[in-house]
Order: sequence, then C-alpha cells, then structure tokens
Amino acid sequence: LSVLLLLACLSASSAATRTWDGGGGDNLASTAENWTDDTAPVTGDNVVLGATSTKAMTWDDASPSNIASWTQLSGYSGTVTFETHFPGQGAPTNITISGDCVISNGTWTHPANSGSNTEVDRLAVSIGGTLVVGSSASIDVSDVGFAAGRGPGYGGAGNTGGAYGGGAEGNHATLFGKTYGLVNTPTRLGSGGGSWRGGGLVRLDVAGAT
Repeated sequence: LSVLLLLACLSASSAATRTWDGGGGDNLASTAENWTDDTAPVTGDNVVLGATSTKAMTWDDASPSNIASWTQLSGYSGTVTFETHFPGQGAPTNITISGDCVISNGTWTHPANSGSNTEVDRLAVSIGGTLVVGSSASIDVSDVGFAAGRGPGYGGAGNTGGAYGGGAEGNHATLFGKTYGLVNTPTRLGSGGGSWRGGGLVRLDVAGAT
C-alpha cells in the first residue's frame, strides 16, 4: 500500500501547469507558441486561462484528450471551442479532465456541425472532480447544430422552424418540423430551420458536484 501511495504522489507532482498566452499565429491549443514557455499542454497537465490573454482558443484534435485540471479565471473573456465528435466521426469523442474544472468567465462551445445531414460535432467533456460555472461564464452552443434546411427535424420548403423533442411551427401553419430524439435524454443535434442553424449538443459527465 505504501508503495502505491508513493507512486500516486510522484505522478501527481510531475504534472505541469500550462498557461494560455495566445502568442502564436493561430488560436490552436496545440500550437506551442500560444502557451507560456512556448510549451503546449500534454496528457496529464493542468490548463490555466486568465488575463495573460483573452484570445479565443480552439482545443483542436492535436491537443491532449486527457488533462489533470482546467481553470478559466475571471480575467479570461474569450471563447474556447472544443473539437470533440460524435462516436464514429473522428477523434476525440470526449475530453477528460481528471480533476476539477472551474470556468469563472468566458464561454465554451463546439464548432458548427460540419456534416450535411450527419451529426459530426458536439461538446463532450468528462470531469472527475467538481465543475464550477461562474455567473459571468457560459456554455453556449446556440446556432452550431444542423445547417439551415438540414437535419431530421427540418419540415420542408419555406421559412420553417426546425424541431427536436416537439413540433416547431414556421410562418406557414402547415409546415411543421418533424419530431425526433428524446426530451429527457437528448443526444442529438438540433435541426436547422428555413434560414438558420439548429442548436448544438452539450454532454457533461461530472463525478463530483456541479
């Protein structure tokens, strides 16, 4: 038992903390120049976003899918876009934060769905500790679901609303979006209307308090 405890302590102490400074020529988390000491996070690192830079970040496919903790301080007002995918549509399908996740400010989202009538993009994060979302923070996937006129809930030609767990009526009373999905356990993207995108999908699995 003592040997196991020692190994656990050594593993925890070796985790580095990487702070976003936005110094690179893009907004990708995998770009080393976007982080202090020009070193991008690797598996098991602690990630910090603060007043050092409010530049928007894309946690892209080349970034680690398993990190120790996520801290988004009140000084960060940017948007973090997570490139996580539906199963079978590319990797990663999920980001794992083994410890706590604190989002004091700024926004989380996912890219606009890149599939025509296929669900490709979503926001999926598993958190092993506690999740805190501050009053100035948001998790917002508005308008990143199926494109206009796409998805199983699109009702047809005309300025029609998309649907999910219930019918959506557009400007013409006879044009209703088709109902699909589950109300109590939503796992699919929102369909587009006649001229606007549907809503995206957030899946958060939190072991501790939220």
